[in-house]
Amino acid sequence: YNDIAVVCRDLSPYRNVLDSIFNKYDISYFMDAPANALSSPLMKLVSSVFDVVVTGFHKDSILSLLKSGLVGVSTLDASLLENYIFTWSITGKKLLDEFTANPRGFAEEFTTDDLLELTRIEETRKFIVSPLISFSKKIKDADVRTMCEALYNLMLSLGVTDSIRELCASLESSGEHRLSEEQERLWEVFIDALDRTVKVIGNRKVTPKDLSRLLTLQLI
Repeated sequence: YNDIAVVCRDLSPYRNVLDSIFNKYDISYFMDAPANALSSPLMKLVSSVFDVVVTGFHKDSILSLLKSGLVGVSTLDASLLENYIFTWSITGKKLLDEFTANPRGFAEEFTTDDLLELTRIEETRKFIVSPLISFSKKIKDADVRTMCEALYNLMLSLGVTDSIRELCASLESSGEHRLSEEQERLWEVFIDALDRTVKVIGNRKVTPKDLSRLLTLQLI
């Protein structure tokens, strides 16, 4: 098939069909189609992680991180945490404190369901916030090598590798082979970007914002 090319003016209407047919008949191919890496879940996550540090744990950064879908938190748990944050107007350093208020707001007393929901929300908060606190401390006034190592370890703590595998499996089962491959490729590019950055400027000190920009440039 090396001498065969499929050319069309607008690929988008045919992309999924071509993916499906070529994979069905085991035809090797390369699809030269532009992909917006900036909108990928991994890029959103990396950007949100640094935003959390730069903004001092602003709620918008935390929620953006949750909505990347790569942090090992179910859609329901993410929704419960988001509702609680908005109900009690929690942001910044308040997110670092244990949640003790009623999820229903200014209710007179806790019901059993309230206590169970609060426990669930608090577990989600700790799962997300604890590794972010550790990450924030490790990268403070640190060199690039330390910052990159801390970022990689944070990804592991948040269960990102498992989430990417689950995302790819879900995309594959839906026939989105190209998107599945793209997510795997981006993770590999991200790891390579960390290694390359450490090799080139590992001993230098940069701000979290600058490191975020540098990694982003290597991923797009």
